[in-house]
Amino acid sequence: MEQPYSKYPIETQKWFTAQIDQRWGQLHSLEKEWSAKAVQTLFLTNAGGAAATLSFLGAAPEQIVNDAGVKWSLALFVLGLIFVGLVIAKTYYRMSGLLRAYKREASKFFHDQIAWDELCKEDDKRAEDGWLDHLLPWTSFILFGAGCGYSLFG
Repeated sequence: MEQPYSKYPIETQKWFTAQIDQRWGQLHSLEKEWSAKAVQTLFLTNAGGAAATLSFLGAAPEQIVNDAGVKWSLALFVLGLIFVGLVIAKTYYRMSGLLRAYKREASKFFHDQIAWDELCKEDDKRAEDGWLDHLLPWTSFILFGAGCGYSLFG
């Protein structure tokens, strides 16, 4: 096992502290960025979807409004928007979790409870994508494509 933090020379401790501060800054920036994107995107997609739906329903003849194809196409677009919201929410919570976990691990490092290599290894493990990180955006994209296809050919 590596030596504990307090046993390193002061210059090495300063280097470790600078590395941790840099990573905290990076994770905090990611959390802020995704928080802003989540709020902005959810507002825009919901407002845009509502406005588009109301405009279409107000302008379309009754036989088109009652057509099952139009309803299916609209439903697929709405589901796609819901999945976009899920992607953004999941990403935000993931970034927030990375920051909290890194702070917790860094505190353990500073209190000589874990070594530097373990701190870095755990951070690397947490940063790996899971299957849901790929499934949600692809589902949204497929629903968008299906909605386009259904509106054109359905």
